[in-house]
Amino acid sequence: MQKERLEIVNISRYQLESIMLDILRKYDRIKTAEFRPEDTLLNKKNACKKLNVSYNTLMSLIEKGAIKTTFDGKRIPLSSIEEYKSMGK
Repeated sequence: MQKERLEIVNISRYQLESIMLDILRKYDRIKTAEFRPEDTLLNKKNACKKLNVSYNTLMSLIEKGAIKTTFDGKRIPLSSIEEYKSMGK
């Protein structure tokens, strides 16, 4: 039986995040936003106020992929909310 060879490589945190996001998107496990660094990030409470919806409705929209979040799922880019509103939903 052949032993597996372990190879250690150095990559930056950003490269690792990019690889992980690509994998997760491939398997459609998360819906993250591609947002600009200057984009305003809102917490879920403020996002609910901006959308005029309940917390449960916001979570449902996030799960459906209608509202996108940051990688950690804690913040919502304002551009994602504006995009959702412009779709007339």
